[in-house]
Amino acid sequence: MNGMALPRFSGPKYFVSRWIDFNVKYSLGYQLSDSNVSILIKDNSRHVVDGSMKIFKYIDKNGVRDYFEYDNCPTRLGKRFKLLGYFKNFMETYLLAEPLVEGRRKRNQSC
Repeated sequence: MNGMALPRFSGPKYFVSRWIDFNVKYSLGYQLSDSNVSILIKDNSRHVVDGSMKIFKYIDKNGVRDYFEYDNCPTRLGKRFKLLGYFKNFMETYLLAEPLVEGRRKRNQSC
């Protein structure tokens, strides 16, 4: 290859480590490798919380973002942020998160 070395791909900075699909009622919830949790609601809004449950982000259906600290969450969003906490707790309690192992596959994984 003309003596030029290609840069080594280091992989994604963050990746989805857990997810759950409650599509019938809410939609989709997922947790990233940095412990942030997000839920996508059927009204096209998104709710994100950091791993420590201190900073919340609300993104409405038009993409407008609002940030809140835990103690200053607006009443109108209280139920949704409580739901976000339930999703986080459920995923961390019942769903296994496996660390990314570069270059290795599970034995029973075909591709």
